[in-house]
Amino acid sequence: MAALSGVPDLSKQPTPSSDSSSDEKLSEIVEKGLESEREGSVDSVDDFPLRWKIVTLCLALCLSLGSSFSENTLGPLKSTFKSELNIDNAKYGAISSATSLVNTILPIIGGYVLDYYGVAWGTMLCSTFIFIGSVVSAMGSNFNSFNLVIGGRIILGLGSTVIESAGSKILAHWFQHRGLAFVYGLDISWGKCVVLLAKATAVPMRDATGFWGWALWIPAIICFVNLLQNAVYVWWSVYYLPCLDPYPDWKKPCENRAKQTSCPPRPQGASEST
Repeated sequence: MAALSGVPDLSKQPTPSSDSSSDEKLSEIVEKGLESEREGSVDSVDDFPLRWKIVTLCLALCLSLGSSFSENTLGPLKSTFKSELNIDNAKYGAISSATSLVNTILPIIGGYVLDYYGVAWGTMLCSTFIFIGSVVSAMGSNFNSFNLVIGGRIILGLGSTVIESAGSKILAHWFQHRGLAFVYGLDISWGKCVVLLAKATAVPMRDATGFWGWALWIPAIICFVNLLQNAVYVWWSVYYLPCLDPYPDWKKPCENRAKQTSCPPRPQGASEST
């Protein structure tokens, strides 16, 4: 009997077994795709050369060295400040909290500026504020001036917290592929060591020199060295690295991976261990 027109031929319709087999194949393909994606995101991810990361780590850890050392020399010298500046507990509390006064809203603004204008020049501006503030505060010891000491602390506070955000941003960029939690932990540990060193040496600096102001001038000198070190980082990241052949392809690895489904080839000269 001839097939009726308009009536589908049921013998040609897919059977349940064929549907299940196609679903199994589809799920197998999806699993393989997810597995290859996971392997590519962990094992085959691009990374910066190790020597660049080591240099960056050393420079980034020292960005806030001067400000942290300068801020933490105040605590052990409370009685000295009160006697030399002829102030009470309330005024000493104002000195010790002066850096926190300007850092209630400033870190938010500073973070936006770092994102918009870049970290390199932002850290230079912060280091400049820190150095100027530490010098003004140290000059207050020479004149026994409460106003100079607290004014210098306020100026120092304009850069002390924002530069910590800059250091975190630098580490997050250079160690985004692996080791980020480790370098964050190293940064915290290094900061605690600086605090301990500052508090342990504040009184010896005063007693060894015979002038209590050296407990403020020595941190100011450290802030100056910190400013020079920051200038080295700016030169290294802004002027030196772009002159290297592999650098332009590695400058924004996240954008490269977003535009390409596979990782770009490893630049020539990059170590396989990185």
